[in-house]
Amino acid sequence: MQSNSGSSSGSDSSSQEQQRQPHPLTPQQQHQHWMAIQYPAAAMMVPHPHQMVHAQHYPPHHYMAYAQYHVAAPLPPQQQQRSQHGQQQPQGGEDNRSIWIGDLHHWMDESYLHTCFASTGELASIKVIRNKQTGLSEGYGFVEFFSHTTAEKVLQNYSGMLMPNTDQPFRLNWATFSAGEKRSDNGSDLSIFVGDLSADVTDSLLHETFASKYPSVKAAKVVIDVNTGRSKGYGFVRFGDDIERTHAMSEMNGVYCSSRPMRIGAATPRKSSGYQQQHSSQGGYSANGSSAYSDGDSTNTTIFVGGLDPDVSDEDLRQPFSQYGEIVSVKIPTGKGCGFVQFLNRNDAEEALQKLGGTTIGKQTVRLSWGRNPANKQFRGDFGNQWAPVYYGGQPYDGYGYAPPPPYDPTIYAAAYGAYPVYGSHQQQAQYKIACLEIPLIQHTKGHDFDRLPSILTDDSFEWIVITSPEAGSVFLEAWRAAGTPSGKVSVVGTGTASIFEEAVKSSEGRLSVAFTPSKATAKVLASELPKTGKGRCTVLYPASVKASNEIEEGLSSRGFHVMRLDTYTTIHVHHLDQEVLEETMSVPVLAVASPSAVKAWVNIIPDPDCWNNSIACIGETTALVAKRLGLQRVFYPENPSLEGWVDSILEALRESNQLQQMPW
Repeated sequence: MQSNSGSSSGSDSSSQEQQRQPHPLTPQQQHQHWMAIQYPAAAMMVPHPHQMVHAQHYPPHHYMAYAQYHVAAPLPPQQQQRSQHGQQQPQGGEDNRSIWIGDLHHWMDESYLHTCFASTGELASIKVIRNKQTGLSEGYGFVEFFSHTTAEKVLQNYSGMLMPNTDQPFRLNWATFSAGEKRSDNGSDLSIFVGDLSADVTDSLLHETFASKYPSVKAAKVVIDVNTGRSKGYGFVRFGDDIERTHAMSEMNGVYCSSRPMRIGAATPRKSSGYQQQHSSQGGYSANGSSAYSDGDSTNTTIFVGGLDPDVSDEDLRQPFSQYGEIVSVKIPTGKGCGFVQFLNRNDAEEALQKLGGTTIGKQTVRLSWGRNPANKQFRGDFGNQWAPVYYGGQPYDGYGYAPPPPYDPTIYAAAYGAYPVYGSHQQQAQYKIACLEIPLIQHTKGHDFDRLPSILTDDSFEWIVITSPEAGSVFLEAWRAAGTPSGKVSVVGTGTASIFEEAVKSSEGRLSVAFTPSKATAKVLASELPKTGKGRCTVLYPASVKASNEIEEGLSSRGFHVMRLDTYTTIHVHHLDQEVLEETMSVPVLAVASPSAVKAWVNIIPDPDCWNNSIACIGETTALVAKRLGLQRVFYPENPSLEGWVDSILEALRESNQLQQMPW
């Protein structure tokens, strides 16, 4: 199954990099392109896409708040619970006119929040906090009113109510402090790091676990990945009493929270710029959201340096760290805005981590966290370990992201799932003990023709509707529902895309049907085999990716079809990935990808693509061709693109890497 050059397959075919400005999608339309499952564990489950909500039209962006609006961080969950029962206590006195709003979806911008609160007639400013690197929402923001009385009424009347056009309740509280007030620096001094949390642990559960034993517990926060909405597997607990904090450090280590024992460490205080302090999304913890705190590994001496000035040299980076002890190595990956400093001594590394975070190196303020301990890296796992080292994944349509594996489990296998909602065999994964890690690499955003699709489905009729990816299928089904579920006959590129339509076909009472699938799951074969109905002009509607090639319309037009192409969505690469997860992913022997976009995103995000030479298993020929064009060498793909063939390619790549104990052939 070693790759050869081939024709189109995958969700975005051979891409045309058209520079068209995308529009933000509703939350169900923003998906991640990677999935991960661990075995042995629960059965692998990949949810079908949520029904995409019709795009709302919000006020123009001149309603957006001024950028210098400074207020406090999100409040802890137990305070939030009080606020939802109308027991808010103003923080900052009668002059406080600002409220914090949390649990925001990615698409909820200032314009949307304006529609939520405009009826008060008292809006002064609105600010959604965004990640400096990605520009994506951090999931919270601040709303300022002209009077304290109005802000108080909003807290009393809105908390817990559903936000407009969503099933998401308002989560509101007083902003911890307003502009000009000083924030205490003691928060992280009385906090502890809690690692190895299972995916179902919430803020409330974490808080309850500690508060039941330590009355001084003030807050608990499970760190959520802003791109995916899923737990990163760790969090922080803040105490009001240092003695109780010290006791918890020793007494709670190894105690179960939900289904897993917790790993406790010190939350290392660090310096931070005023902006970071006032805009932290961690409720008084590091805005970094990464392991800027103790990693629980007393042998680790490597520090990750993020937000690094691209003009900084190895020597520039070495200089400020060298004052704290002997340095073993300094590395700055090309073009990634980060670096690594490895000390000889752990104590020296800890001191540097505490004192240099938030300082300026070059022209930029850096953020620090623990890097991966080189001694723990295993690029080839011993099969005698619990799981075979494979990385296999896909796109979780419900917006799930990634959950870092426990540090004591080095044997995972990795794969970028491009688009399909189901993949692989549960039996095969259990048989070969496949383990997975969930990684966000790609987001989908609305194309310039997205808003036209419902009206076209209402006003026009087509002999065929051609769908070449699950993403296109999701876009079409949303518009189809908005148009009143008209009759339609669909041709899909393959079985994975067909599965998107199962529920809609069943509920349509015959109005919608999947009537054709080509003999080979490629755009070229679909265009050559699509049946013509009658002797007259045969019209085709083709909802496509902005980046898709012209292969469908050119192939069908040459056969006498009249094709209407609508560019309904496009893809955007995620440019920042949790460093620990990235390093873990790079170490696995097999990467599985299901679209050219996923391949490109992977090559763009890894520090040095030329040094990464592990196997890549592609869903089809086009994805494999892109992988080879990008310089990847060990490329596998099935001769006949399909989910089953893709799984076989993954297993073949593993066999070539001597990673499977038994094979079915």
